[in-house]
Amino acid sequence: MTTDHTFVEALDRDSKDIDEQFLWSLIQSKHKEWEKLDYKTKLPFRWGRAEKGIEIKKWTHQTRQARIDFLKDISSFANASGGALLYGISDQQKGAPTGIPQKIVGLHIRTEDEEKIRNHIDRTIRYGIKPIISGISCHFIRVLESKEVVLLNVPKSWQWPHRVELDHDRFWARTKATGLWEMDVAALRAAFTLSEDAKQRINRFRENRIKKIRNGATPETLFGNLRAILHLVPLSACDPDHRYDLTTLENDPRLHPFAYSGGLQTRPNNDGLLAYVRTDRTTSRAYAQVFTSGIIESVDSMPFVSYLRAAYSPHYPDEPQSHSALYLSINEFECGLIKAVRNYIDVLKEFDIAPPVYLFLTLIGFKGVVLSHVDPFTADTGRYGDRDPLPILGICIKNYEHRLSKTFQGCFDSVWQSFGHSRSLNFDEKGDYANASCRQIDHQANVVPSKES
Repeated sequence: MTTDHTFVEALDRDSKDIDEQFLWSLIQSKHKEWEKLDYKTKLPFRWGRAEKGIEIKKWTHQTRQARIDFLKDISSFANASGGALLYGISDQQKGAPTGIPQKIVGLHIRTEDEEKIRNHIDRTIRYGIKPIISGISCHFIRVLESKEVVLLNVPKSWQWPHRVELDHDRFWARTKATGLWEMDVAALRAAFTLSEDAKQRINRFRENRIKKIRNGATPETLFGNLRAILHLVPLSACDPDHRYDLTTLENDPRLHPFAYSGGLQTRPNNDGLLAYVRTDRTTSRAYAQVFTSGIIESVDSMPFVSYLRAAYSPHYPDEPQSHSALYLSINEFECGLIKAVRNYIDVLKEFDIAPPVYLFLTLIGFKGVVLSHVDPFTADTGRYGDRDPLPILGICIKNYEHRLSKTFQGCFDSVWQSFGHSRSLNFDEKGDYANASCRQIDHQANVVPSKES
């Protein structure tokens, strides 16, 4: 669950701009509840409970039904168009809900308890709704001098439909006409079909882009024949209404292609914004294309690949020693990939693009390239790519909270397997990342692993 400021579509403003004065304006203008906004007088859980005379210091829901109702509210927004819940604003009049805010009542929440509340909400949602909903944010708004209003912002989910496990795996959604409603068989069938169709559209997009790159139809003329291609595709990119103004990213160093870090230039184009690194006036070494949909494509023509004398190329035993082969410095390659993806995720977060994000790596022209692991000046592994393109496992980034190396383990294993190894030698037997040169970058990154490809 994020605490960073985010755009609250239901209130048409950034969370950092929602203060007590704005909340009073909702009351004065009689801003009614609708399918993206719900007012709640109080939170459905409390701090502490007694068991056998002992005070248990943790947040608990008042009743099982209170927990179910809370999860129904959250999942129904995610299954529809997203929305916001405001806890601490009453819409009651003569004991009955009206859907129109009547007054700010606020909640007695100590500052030191705010993180405990966030953690409890996060755990409740994480373990009560499947599949997990990403991108929910929680904000505390100071009101009435010493009280708080809690704002929960729930984005539209692209992994829908979500079910409430505690409620017998039932599915809930919202509409303007009916408010909260249980999804019927027809609605569920349509939801599952749309969700699967989105993934198929992502695969078609990637296949089309790779075909264009192989045919030389790139926004910059690239050097040589090697192509290391990275795609980050948010599932929300399938929604034609999700388009972004990318002018703020001009000359942004975070857009460096993943295997290079100098001489960056940017320019707008028909697809969005292009960042590139020139080798001369007409040729580029690498580029990163940011599409207006939020998709990022990064292509490098010399991704940590250098020439190596044949004396260190055991797969060329009959070639003269004057022959030079290509080798891939795998440690530098992995570090460059982790650093670039961390930067690209920062860009996605800046535009409030929530997970899931599908990541694909494609290596073209690497047949015969030698994998170098320990010594950057020798092909110490003696293994090389045996096909073109090399098949690399895709991964799904489901949230932005854990280290990248854990996310990338399956992908890195797949790279090493493409060069004749059973797995990545940069992970120890416990599955911990052991690439010392990349450890600092890895600890700065915030992504969680996924079993999806």
